[in-house]
Amino acid sequence: MRILRTVPIYTALAVVLFWVLDAGVDTVIYHQGDFAQTFLRPGVRELVIRLIATMVIVVAGILWQRSIRSLAGSRASLTRSENRYRSLVEASPDGVVVHEGDHVSYANRKTREFMGLSAEDARGAKSLYEFIHAEDHDLVRENLDRLDNGETPRPYEVRVVRRDGTLATLSASMSRIEYEGRQVTLSFFRDIGEEVETRRDLLASRERLSLALDAARDGVWDWDVPSGRMVYNQAWAAMLGLDVDQVESDQSTWRRLVHPDDLDRVEALLTAHMQGDLPDYETEVRLRHARGHYIWVLDRGRVVDRDA
Repeated sequence: MRILRTVPIYTALAVVLFWVLDAGVDTVIYHQGDFAQTFLRPGVRELVIRLIATMVIVVAGILWQRSIRSLAGSRASLTRSENRYRSLVEASPDGVVVHEGDHVSYANRKTREFMGLSAEDARGAKSLYEFIHAEDHDLVRENLDRLDNGETPRPYEVRVVRRDGTLATLSASMSRIEYEGRQVTLSFFRDIGEEVETRRDLLASRERLSLALDAARDGVWDWDVPSGRMVYNQAWAAMLGLDVDQVESDQSTWRRLVHPDDLDRVEALLTAHMQGDLPDYETEVRLRHARGHYIWVLDRGRVVDRDA
């Protein structure tokens, strides 16, 4: 009974149709009695043929039905997977754009909100370059060309023009994926406007500090303790009768220039400050001039960044 329940109705109809056709052939062509008798009371040979054919039709019908169900299940699973992926992309904190060449196929919610676009506006965009600042078009084309050549483009910064006309700087990256049966480009965008402003402010601050130090003619050194690298400015080198290009950027240079009688004392003060025992490092120390004599220098410093 369980087997019968798995047989689809069209398979049963196919069995009945075969029996009817077989009885009709026996009646019309082979003249084996009337149709009703041939259909209802077949001979042994006809009965065996019909039973074998019935089994073949039933098995084929069951297998076909299972393949249809499996295909439908695969399609449903694929649809669910695509819906989950689309939901994740829509909820992404980064902008995501799918485009074929420069033609935009899809833009996620973050992109639409950031650019001030509706879903219809994003789908109706004729070209990706509608949103890219004109001076950055070549940069985008170069990265698309790298993808076409099988290369992996590095992340890059690009300026975009929002719908209200304001400019924004984004960090962008590209990769190739299959989308709706086609090879397309998947671009990710992240707003780095605050980072850009911070970099500009930091650069301006450094320039102002450099100008102030140059005006004061103070020598400056910057020591990266983990690497042992020390950077000196021109005023520090000139104080010792040197050019900054003549000073090697490592701690050993400083140690060679300190008077031997001062070295242990100065290093002890530096260690105490770096360990937090002294709020600042400050001492008078003798440094060797390029002409061979020593000059007295007021040396001061403070730790500005500590490892966690």
